[in-house]
Amino acid sequence: MRLLSFVLVLSIVAPWCASCTPIPSAPSRTLPGSIRDLYTRAVPGEVLVSYGTGGTGPENDSMMTAARSYADWVRDCFGLEWEVVSDREALSKGTGKHLVVFGNPSLHSVHRTLNDDLPIKFDGAAIHFGDEYIVDERARAAFITPNPTDPSKYVLVFACPDVRLLRDFDAAFDTLDDFVVVRGTLKASGGFFDKSGSRWKVSPSSTRDYEPDFERYDSAHFVFWYRADSPCAAQLESAANHHEESLARICETLGVEPPERKIDYYLFSSNEEKGIHTGSKRDVHAWREGPAVYVVEAVLLSCHEDAHVVADGVAPQDEIPLLAEGFAVQSDTEDVHEAAIAPASERGPVPVQSLATAEGFTRADAATASAVAGSFTRYLIQSRGIPKFRDCYRRASAAPLEEAFRAAYGEDMAEVANEWEKYLEGLGGAPLTCSLRDAFRVGMKPGAVAIYGSGGTPEEQALLLEAANRSGMGKVPVVVKRDRDVTGRDLEGHIILVGNPSNNSVYRKVNPMLPVRLDGDAFRAAGREWRDPDGTLVMVHPNPFNSRKYMVIMGFAGVYASRRTPALPPDADFQIGLSTGVVIRGAFRKDRRGWTLDWDPIEQYPPFNTFESADEVIHYLPHSVVETQLPRIRFQRLRMIPLLKSVFPGTRLEKFHLYLFDNAGQMAFYTGVADVAWTSPISWSAGACVSPTYDLYDGMPEASIALESAAGAPVDGGLRRAFSSWVEARTANKSLGDRVKAASALGRLRPLVDAWSDDSPEAVEQRASFVGYLVERRGAQAFLAFARASGSRAARDAFKGAYGVEIEEVERAWLESLGLQRGVSSTP
Repeated sequence: MRLLSFVLVLSIVAPWCASCTPIPSAPSRTLPGSIRDLYTRAVPGEVLVSYGTGGTGPENDSMMTAARSYADWVRDCFGLEWEVVSDREALSKGTGKHLVVFGNPSLHSVHRTLNDDLPIKFDGAAIHFGDEYIVDERARAAFITPNPTDPSKYVLVFACPDVRLLRDFDAAFDTLDDFVVVRGTLKASGGFFDKSGSRWKVSPSSTRDYEPDFERYDSAHFVFWYRADSPCAAQLESAANHHEESLARICETLGVEPPERKIDYYLFSSNEEKGIHTGSKRDVHAWREGPAVYVVEAVLLSCHEDAHVVADGVAPQDEIPLLAEGFAVQSDTEDVHEAAIAPASERGPVPVQSLATAEGFTRADAATASAVAGSFTRYLIQSRGIPKFRDCYRRASAAPLEEAFRAAYGEDMAEVANEWEKYLEGLGGAPLTCSLRDAFRVGMKPGAVAIYGSGGTPEEQALLLEAANRSGMGKVPVVVKRDRDVTGRDLEGHIILVGNPSNNSVYRKVNPMLPVRLDGDAFRAAGREWRDPDGTLVMVHPNPFNSRKYMVIMGFAGVYASRRTPALPPDADFQIGLSTGVVIRGAFRKDRRGWTLDWDPIEQYPPFNTFESADEVIHYLPHSVVETQLPRIRFQRLRMIPLLKSVFPGTRLEKFHLYLFDNAGQMAFYTGVADVAWTSPISWSAGACVSPTYDLYDGMPEASIALESAAGAPVDGGLRRAFSSWVEARTANKSLGDRVKAASALGRLRPLVDAWSDDSPEAVEQRASFVGYLVERRGAQAFLAFARASGSRAARDAFKGAYGVEIEEVERAWLESLGLQRGVSSTP
């Protein structure tokens, strides 16, 4: 039978392989390597993401789900649409394309064909990694290499003996390494292949091993592994007590004993650090057969995985995600029914039957599926008791869920689901106990009135209007109104106040009665005070005009701070963000007397390491991607900062502070700023700048800071982006004039006034070339006058005020300097 299978696969693979380029004597120079390299080299239609189909139903579902999740991630991060296909389809479609493989040689036919020629090989349950054989069903490997059958194309492999673990391997999606290997409990490796021979291979000299230095803390049923200098070290006793109490409650609910072996809890300071050591950047994931839980310290008190570990003793869980995930969610969420009300109010109740299979559950929106599962499970336990739930749980591990449900409850699941939907409708919305994040997710559905301040100049009102339009955070629809236009009916619903007590009359009325107040540039809470003219406050509180509705404060000490969108912190009711990088978070005590704050809030100081030079200080988190890239980052800036000083010779530029993060979620947690696009670093007038690592080599945020510092006033965003792009081009010796000429040849050159607010690459390059002409030919002082006026006047008026002529006249001179004779006409 095995021989027949081999012959069948060979008959399919042979024609595909025969049509490919033969293996060359040396690797192609066009394929430098690194997993991240694939995203910059591939073009639409050149990549196939494939999953294995040679396993059991759950195994195939795991591979398919992992492949689709990866393709979704690529689309969301890079805007690339990559086709997801089975391994069988990859055999017929893969010629001439880069290939991404999810599976292992036993379950993925293409991986099986290529395995012997890859630098990291799989042999049953073992991984051949250099001189090592890793025998561990938890081991995972991700690596990129030229495709042995077509060396001009990459093959990127995500594989492990137990393919269910592919869902916990997202840390390898985006890395500068050629390979990432995770094995054992916490042992991980990464690095670069030796590319000197005919094929890439593992090189001990370019392989790094990561093993955290952990301390140990034991309780009756848990072992907590942590770093001695971690902030959570002082909380371990209370955390252990919390987990012991939750474990006892979970075991009592299911009527079972705690696991015989203690549950290991490995605690990490961030998702990025967790990704380095475990392969997964998720807040928490578990190896239930261990049992072991890997968790970010911020969610240490979550007992979700404890419920999974205990329930696994009742029945295997992978076949029954609705009940398995539902039991874990309801065990760890107090307001579990309220969490399910939000999707029900938006789209109608999600059909429980659609989540009854593993495939249906994984295809659904993860947050919605979990909320529905938790609420439905809690309802089953509340209305029909634990014995029937436990019976259904056991039966569902061996039979389809709807069949097991009917056998255990004597009712059709559809009928009970309808009963549950009516129960949710009768709740009438969530009680006023939500944290800030949950207020947006659940409490304020379906919408709110965003009220912005009408005090101040027209420019300040425009900034607050923009902030009000963003105040729903993409989660709550908002109706935007000025403070002087709201009615009594508006104030009796959910409201969002945008601005500060000086410019927003509604905010001014409620400010004295709030537990966290904003007075001028001072933020006051629990007898403490923080002053910062660039500080922000985001807070949830019962609406003083209607105690059954929520009020959210989007407060900005200075109006220009409203250009930053405050983040929604996890499990907090308020958050103060200061321009010095300090974030203060806290929660209120909630009872019938109201919401009060009678204890000091927690201050979160980002645990930065620093790299300091004469001109700047680079702040970065330990174990981040940035840590290995500091020489390259610094090299990029050796020419940039002297250039800025030469442009503004009469301006004293403070030392730059550059704060670097691996992703927007990490940035939001440590800075209190949300929704920052990869290409849009945020900057503060105080000289601090925050940027994700994707901007390290392309963006020049220091240029924005230097321009506003030299101008002494906020500068129009279009002009700031143009100036930064010009600085970037000069630093990298790029010719913007050539880009403008190419756009002109293609008929894409637009009048400057028309393209002034356009953020397309061509429009920004056009403005950047024009800015360079102004600085180099007409002097920095006139340009600074233009920049200073741009923050409060239209581009045309600001330009004429600074240069004394219409912008079109100088525009023609700029084009002539580039050798372009065609005139450009603009309309006001």
